[in-house]
Amino acid sequence: MNTTNLILDFISTLAFALVGAQFALRKGMDIGGVLFVSSVSALSGGTFRNIVLGIQPAWLIHSYLLIAILAGVVTAIVFGKWRPLSKLSILFDSLGLGFATIAGVNLRDRKSTRLNSSHTDISRMP
Repeated sequence: MNTTNLILDFISTLAFALVGAQFALRKGMDIGGVLFVSSVSALSGGTFRNIVLGIQPAWLIHSYLLIAILAGVVTAIVFGKWRPLSKLSILFDSLGLGFATIAGVNLRDRKSTRLNSSHTDISRMP
């Protein structure tokens, strides 16, 4: 995975973890629930994308889970008592979706380029 894609993935993971943590806080969950929901919301989309593309889930290689947990803790501490986060949640969710889309398209393009260059061109066979 190239550096640009890694940065885009980290930003989208952070954004989705913040949204998940904010949702869990609005539902009155304790810190365990906040960490669980923030981690699932941060990691599930990228995991699904990588499985569909036939790539190992990134959180098994890089520190995505740590980002999700830290985002959940920070959100719980900073926003724990402040409930009206709907506009902030929409902003983070939109940013996360945008960055995740760019990263996904980039991964797909890199994977299809590798596949196309490894196949033999049948039209050139004798």
